Amino acid sequence: MERKSAARRLLPLTTAVVSALFPGPLTATPVAPPAEPLPVQATGSGLEPIPFPNLTAMDANVREQLERARAELEETIQRPGVIPEQKALAYGRMGQMLQTYDLLDASESCYRNALRLTPRDYRWSHYLALGYRAKGDLEQAGAQYRNVLTLRPNDLAAVLGLARIELEQGRTEAAAKHFQRALKLDPASAAAMAGLGEIAAAGRDYGKAVEQYEEALQRQPQASSLHYRLAMAYRQLGQVDKARLHLGKQGDGAVSYPDPLLEELVRMKTGRWQQREQANLLLESGQHDEAVRLFREMVSQDPTDALALVDLGTALAQMGRVEEAVQQFEAALPHTASKSRIHLNLSMGLIQMGREEKALEHCRKSVETDPNFTEAHFQLANLLMRRGLVDEAIPHYGRVIELDPGNAFAHFMGAMALVRTQRWQEARSRLEAGLTALPEDTDLTHAMARLLAACPDAAIRNGQQALRLLQKVFERVKTPDFEQVETLAMVYAELGLFDRAVQVQRMMISEVTRAQRSMLANLLQENLTRYQRKEACRQPWRENDPVFQPTPLPFSLLTLQ
Repeated sequence: MERKSAARRLLPLTTAVVSALFPGPLTATPVAPPAEPLPVQATGSGLEPIPFPNLTAMDANVREQLERARAELEETIQRPGVIPEQKALAYGRMGQMLQTYDLLDASESCYRNALRLTPRDYRWSHYLALGYRAKGDLEQAGAQYRNVLTLRPNDLAAVLGLARIELEQGRTEAAAKHFQRALKLDPASAAAMAGLGEIAAAGRDYGKAVEQYEEALQRQPQASSLHYRLAMAYRQLGQVDKARLHLGKQGDGAVSYPDPLLEELVRMKTGRWQQREQANLLLESGQHDEAVRLFREMVSQDPTDALALVDLGTALAQMGRVEEAVQQFEAALPHTASKSRIHLNLSMGLIQMGREEKALEHCRKSVETDPNFTEAHFQLANLLMRRGLVDEAIPHYGRVIELDPGNAFAHFMGAMALVRTQRWQEARSRLEAGLTALPEDTDLTHAMARLLAACPDAAIRNGQQALRLLQKVFERVKTPDFEQVETLAMVYAELGLFDRAVQVQRMMISEVTRAQRSMLANLLQENLTRYQRKEACRQPWRENDPVFQPTPLPFSLLTLQ
């Protein structure tokens, strides 16, 4: 999301006006354009090369698909200006495709690169865990599941995956804790009940084992392999008739549990992934109608495919058919345990429909479903700000910063929320923390300068420091924007340089009047009158400043969480 809404992107001042406004050391210094970033190679920046296998023995269609995917990966990671998240997604998609065809060494390299680029994206650790598990490396698989749970403590698939690994390694006490944790997350989890039954049987508590197995079988009757375990437990209890009954019903049906990321790999193996990729390519190229047709076809083939429903909804939303999109998101909710992304997309659609109260409800559910979902916390915080529930927004901005300390906009908006509630010292502390983490961030530097120049709390104000900070801002930008120049007038007034403050304010009023922004000119007149009376500004941001009405997030095509 951009840091400034459309309402805040006011006219930049002309070069002539800028030169007139900044005498002495505050004259804006021309900044050379940044050098074009060098292409990032797979072997650079801590990334590892991908050991692509020899594909000559593979089916021609598969070979063509993998070679095309490899070319797309190389093009993406070498394209100038590509952000880490885009590179990570390219590596991750390549890893999924390789894993689908059991090319595990290559897929693991892809996932490790994706994880290095976006260490807080749990998906890559989860896929690594699945790959290591398939190769029999239980220690590595367990380590990756633990990383998932660090990022997503309530991820049921990871809890159960780790529980199985602990059990297979003979660590029954640790396994039991994880199975019990899974039952707290999903009291109907047959996989957790069956696991606890195995642990009870291993400890010769056959009565407890029977209880757990029977409950698991009731929850998941198709898990016919449980009949054999029940038969063995009943035999140990001396209940021969029941043992014979279950032996006659035994089969190969394994106990299962929902794992959305594993299900995504299964879709790839059945061909639905290629269909989805084709639809997404059409969407990216602007062929929305054709993309929607393919997504509808996928939904008609399987009305319970939550990912297809979400993709269809996202495509419709991008076409402006928001009400239809919301219907698809709502239809997807019952068919997946991964509801956080759907709730977030629902909130986005409902905002566009003008139903912010309902949007707020879904945004809260998104955060409840996944407490580590950064985007959901940010959307919720911004929505709460828009609704005037600023005190409630503040901890969510804080949570975004905890999850993503490099998120400059979260530092900025967290400070603005504190400003809105007149918690001046906390606002200053938030900006200081942001500048400690991101000392070159222009918006944070400017916000601190304005707070120091015009804060009502005299203990916070420091005109000289504000001047030094603002000078840094002017050194970084080619042409200062409207808000930065308005802050300059505030700084001059705080320093007692009222003639300069009046000059700056008058020139801004002249600029916006020429641009036919009469309402803004009237607002600027208020401070001009103060400066003419030799009074400093004591309101760093007006109560109706657009900064307190942050824009919602756009719809996303990211994988369900």
